Amino acid sequence: GAQLHDVDFTVGENIHDMHFCGHFTGHASTGQRITVFCPHNTVGRYVQLQTVNGNSNILTPAEVLVWGVREIH
Repeated sequence: GAQLHDVDFTVGENIHDMHFCGHFTGHASTGQRITVFCPHNTVGRYVQLQTVNGNSNILTPAEVLVWGVREIH
């Protein structure tokens, strides 16, 4: 948990076109669950987590779960 801190979450249809989804500020504690809600119209196949404090720390999430809802028109 101590290494996971100040993280931006981005989502995109491909890795070259990612859009900001949310941010976690501060240090995560061991076992902490972090929930990020993306804007309503967010669409994507890929999710990226990236520290944004300028250090080259390694992210060590134990598990990343992603889910969404498909809109039916």
